[in-house]
Amino acid sequence: PQSVREAIGLRLHPLHLPCHHLLQLASVIGRTFDVETLARVTGTAHTQLVPTLDRAVTAQIITPLLVAAGQYRFAHMLFRDTLYADLPTEQRLRWHRQIGEALEERWGCQDTPGYGPLSDAMSTTGTEPILAVLSWHFFEAMGSHNEGAKALRYAVQAGVHATAMLAHEEATLHYQRA
Repeated sequence: PQSVREAIGLRLHPLHLPCHHLLQLASVIGRTFDVETLARVTGTAHTQLVPTLDRAVTAQIITPLLVAAGQYRFAHMLFRDTLYADLPTEQRLRWHRQIGEALEERWGCQDTPGYGPLSDAMSTTGTEPILAVLSWHFFEAMGSHNEGAKALRYAVQAGVHATAMLAHEEATLHYQRA
């Protein structure tokens, strides 16, 4: 409801612009996010991001999950949803693409060819969740730089991996996305 959005807006309003901007980017990553991904997308050093995130922690907008790993979570989904909904469409599409590309690079998935099963190394490192995340980001980026091919590839790979793990309901969701 609008009254809830206004109340959340009042909580977000005191944050300075760089903090608000960083939280908007984090909202595109998801309910949980990490400094490493933010740093890769923004091209900013971790040491510069942490004080900004500390302001959001102090304002109780986000909470640290694993401080040593630089992982955070939005204190409530409504904070994340409001920040995400307030983004202009073109910005949201661009950030989904940039996040997908940063995660590809970070996890070494950009060279995973075709739609077949994953390499043994990827299967043993538990990359299925990252494949699902990549599929989602590139699916959400469709409309910006024709990211449909990557969305399809990662959705099928995530489906293949989920099937191999006997997670048939999850596999069905990935195949439906594909």
